[in-house]
Amino acid sequence: MRNRERRNRKRTRRILELIIVSVMIVGILQGCEPKAEKEVFKTFQNALHLEEKIPQKMKEWQEAEKMNAHLYQQIMQVGKKSREEATSLITKALQLADKRGQLMADQVSMFDTVWNEVQKNEKKIKQLKDSVTRNEAMNIMALFKERQETNKQIDVAYQEALQTERKMYQQLLTKETTIKAIRVEIQQVNQLFNHVTSLQQQFNDQTKKLNEAKDCINKSKDISKKGVQSAHNLQVVPLFFY
Repeated sequence: MRNRERRNRKRTRRILELIIVSVMIVGILQGCEPKAEKEVFKTFQNALHLEEKIPQKMKEWQEAEKMNAHLYQQIMQVGKKSREEATSLITKALQLADKRGQLMADQVSMFDTVWNEVQKNEKKIKQLKDSVTRNEAMNIMALFKERQETNKQIDVAYQEALQTERKMYQQLLTKETTIKAIRVEIQQVNQLFNHVTSLQQQFNDQTKKLNEAKDCINKSKDISKKGVQSAHNLQVVPLFFY
């Protein structure tokens, strides 16, 4: 009888020990959850802070695009009057095309850096226990991913349009080139830049959604005391006319 009582007391003690340990584990997990949540949204915030450097690069690119449009208009105006002057302007336009391509590549690289920061959250988000917070984080992650894919498409489309534009300028330098041939090239350049413009509008819409989602990113006062905007919208590239 006494042995049975001893065994029962031992069992009871073990059960109590297990309960205490379980309660401690739950408490630890619950205590970690706000920290894990904060780390996730802090990473998103860091990504948006990285974007603060991009508008200046965009401004440089936009200025280069305006300069190119101005050069093109000058080429069309003086082309029939002075071939020498037109050749000088075309040479400048070709040099500027290299600069424009590099400026676009720099922008793409900066957005790549933003995306690399965002990707740090891929595993962390799945570990969040609170379903509402997890869904919010997953939504923001998806917005960044969609925009990054569009960013890559813009780069490919823009570089293709730029290469076709170079070809057009090269043809303008050739005496044997006919007006009909030039018009065909210009039409192709415009079509390619129209595609770039369409992608840029898509990018802008996605950026707008990210800006709307920033309220979730800035939800914790411990994370930020002020709101953070995603990078400014891209501006549409000028089209050529002949």
